Amino acid sequence: MPIPSLPRSARRGRTALDRAETALFEEYSALVRLAYLTLPPSLSKHRRILLAHSLVQRSLPGSRERDPGPHLPKPRGTGRPSVTQKDRLRGHVLRSAIAYGRPPCGWPHRLPPPRTLLPVLPVVWGLRLFPRAGGADDLALGRALAGSTAAARAAFVLRSVDERTDAAIATLLRAAGVTDPEGALGAATRLAESAGRATQTLLGSREFDACTVQTGPTDLLRRRRRVRFLWGALSTLVFTGVLLAVSAPRSAPPSAGDTPADATLPDPADLVRTPRDSWADTARVDFTAWPARGARADDPELLARALSGWSRPARAGHMTTTAGTPMDAPPHAPQLLYAGNVDGDAVVLLHDGLRVVRYSEPLDAPGHGALALARTDDADVTTAAALVVGRGARGRGFSSPPGSPRHGRAT
Repeated sequence: MPIPSLPRSARRGRTALDRAETALFEEYSALVRLAYLTLPPSLSKHRRILLAHSLVQRSLPGSRERDPGPHLPKPRGTGRPSVTQKDRLRGHVLRSAIAYGRPPCGWPHRLPPPRTLLPVLPVVWGLRLFPRAGGADDLALGRALAGSTAAARAAFVLRSVDERTDAAIATLLRAAGVTDPEGALGAATRLAESAGRATQTLLGSREFDACTVQTGPTDLLRRRRRVRFLWGALSTLVFTGVLLAVSAPRSAPPSAGDTPADATLPDPADLVRTPRDSWADTARVDFTAWPARGARADDPELLARALSGWSRPARAGHMTTTAGTPMDAPPHAPQLLYAGNVDGDAVVLLHDGLRVVRYSEPLDAPGHGALALARTDDADVTTAAALVVGRGARGRGFSSPPGSPRHGRAT
């Protein structure tokens, strides 16, 4: 099966990206030096080194960018990229380095640009990076560069190190957003006159090489104080959060009269009724498999009084609960387990997934019922096998799904 080839536009974009990556590797040291000397001298050497490497690495074009224009033919047997691709990388680095030290519109000139106040990523913790120290001539040239503009420093490096013509430098500066490239070239000429004949040698020294750096520790005492302060502030925040969580007023469990009088009561028609044969087709062994049984399972008035007594416990004459059982109203329409007459009482068993509620009222006094609530959230095959239906002279009544292995008879 032939392998499908990429479209011509995709192959062209991939070729341009490979060519740009090759140019970046070949010119990496020169591009880092250009970015390092163009960035604002107000930044520390550590931050300028990190920024220079970051700007050069981000100058690689994206995979969707097209190859900018025709390229010069390459000699046979060499993989050197064209000059146009190198100029494109230099222009991108120059644009980023010059724009980094340029404040946005409306920003006060007395304040440093906002980007110089942000941390540089990646962050190197515990180490400081700085170039190797040079001689007295290197220090003098560094002070002269610090007193010049970013465009002048860039033109000085392009002319002295890269040996570009003034026309090519002006083109690069315009592409980087410099409005006065001629003035930058004039300032670069004055810098070259102050540096003397050894300008190219000085710029190529270790003092201005951001790829050959030394490492050293930061201020250890200051770092130790900052770490202690950070741990102290974090401990204070944790202690304050715990204190607020402990002292926060907790809501008391709802009492018998907490349910508002105008609360919407569940409709007896909405009660969940499990089909009688569903227990044989389910793996559930809890109360959800119980069908609705009892002679009064279709009595809407009895079911309505049971739901009203559960939703408004104040109307119930007596209420008992097991330990830890919530007494609030059902959150949704519960499941009907049983409704019928047992020993002179009308009994209704309801289940809401967390509790089983038993409502009972005398047959000769409808509406004067009693509630009994018990938790069933941990019911299993054993504890969900039976429920008490009635307590009287004939003993206790139990209920379980008919036809199941746990089936028992209500008495």
